[in-house]
Amino acid sequence: MGTDGQPLTGSSLFTNAKPST
Repeated sequence: MGTDGQPLTGSSLFTNAKPST
């Protein structure tokens, strides 16, 4: 959840697009 250097904003979208391990 945004641990891949991504902001917590819309973490669901980032997690859905590119899961951080």
